[in-house]
Amino acid sequence: MAGLPNGGTSAKWPRGGKESFLLDLADNLVAVDVNTSGNAVRLGVPHALFQTVGIQREDGPFDVTADGKKFLLTSMGAGAPCPQGSFTV
Repeated sequence: MAGLPNGGTSAKWPRGGKESFLLDLADNLVAVDVNTSGNAVRLGVPHALFQTVGIQREDGPFDVTADGKKFLLTSMGAGAPCPQGSFTV
């Protein structure tokens, strides 16, 4: 995403459309204000919300609720074995 000096991945844009969320390369969950008024999309200054721990990037690392206020992270503790099987939440 533009505006992150070292890049980022897994961007999510909740329905409200005023913020976008993504992971930076240091595993911080980052928010970027998005302004869509007029004919152009303008991005604000990225700011880290919190650092994730044990984020599992390959499994769809996170999702955000439609209102952009809650996050669900795919995470394992450091050194924890990866569980096998299906889980329902």
